[in-house]
Amino acid sequence: MWYNFLKKGAVKVRIVIVGSGSIGMLMAFYLSKKGHNITLLTNRDEQAFRLKDKGLHIIHHDQQIEVVTVHAQTLLTYTNEESIDVAIVAVKSYQVEQVLTTLQELNVKSILFTQNGMGHTDLFPKVEKEELSVAVIEHGALRINDYTVHHTGVGQLRWSYVRKKDNDVQVMFGNREDSLFPIQYEQNWLKMLERKLIVNACINPLTALLRVKNGELVENQHHKRMLRAVFNDVMEVLKFEHHEELWVHLCEICQRTALNRSSMLSDIEHNRQTEIDSILGYLMKKADQEQYQSNLLTFLYHSVKSQEEF
Repeated sequence: MWYNFLKKGAVKVRIVIVGSGSIGMLMAFYLSKKGHNITLLTNRDEQAFRLKDKGLHIIHHDQQIEVVTVHAQTLLTYTNEESIDVAIVAVKSYQVEQVLTTLQELNVKSILFTQNGMGHTDLFPKVEKEELSVAVIEHGALRINDYTVHHTGVGQLRWSYVRKKDNDVQVMFGNREDSLFPIQYEQNWLKMLERKLIVNACINPLTALLRVKNGELVENQHHKRMLRAVFNDVMEVLKFEHHEELWVHLCEICQRTALNRSSMLSDIEHNRQTEIDSILGYLMKKADQEQYQSNLLTFLYHSVKSQEEF
């Protein structure tokens, strides 16, 4: 039913995006282009004002600029009289619990999480919503200012249902292909997140520790050996098969995003809290459960924690 309805362009979804960083702004832009009703919730009044005043700007990879109109206000001042079809949680992993407290009080039908790592998955049993889904964002994006995001690299948005009821997220993403923002549904949400966790656990801590861009992890032979050592430990914890296929995939991502600075490196450079607890912290807990001791992951975890200044 929904497939045919969407083909006629008749479905509009009420969406609230919590988090106005690069990913929140990127998703707001492309979902707005689909014709949905978007409200972008910010931390600061100033950003909300600028978005309402100037519109949401995107710089495409060919340097062309496009602008869309979005509603914007702060999370603290937001109230909804009408129901929200989908709330997209696009904040850092360590902010999820606080955001969920607010969302539980709102009339929200479905929640989609976009965090790095997997620490936030421990909160899923506490989410009192019948429809719950997760997404991994493989696009390159950089927030330039309060109303502009640079889409630095076209990747893939992969998503999956954790709990399914009314297909609100499926309707939101639609069935029409967008070459600049491709979307793919995955059947197994846990395996999807674990595959992304492998990438995050290998690239983010090493780039933060070495202060290098992603591509240098495979271009420098010593860095590449370090990358392989971390990869091997992560494989042991997650008990994944097809190691070589995943290793090739990891190296390809490093090459494809060669000029990117990882989010963890950026956090360290700007004296912000990192998502290390949701990435390596999650893996270390899993290793304890499996009675596997990883001195390398422990070393990396504390190396990053020692650089956090906030």
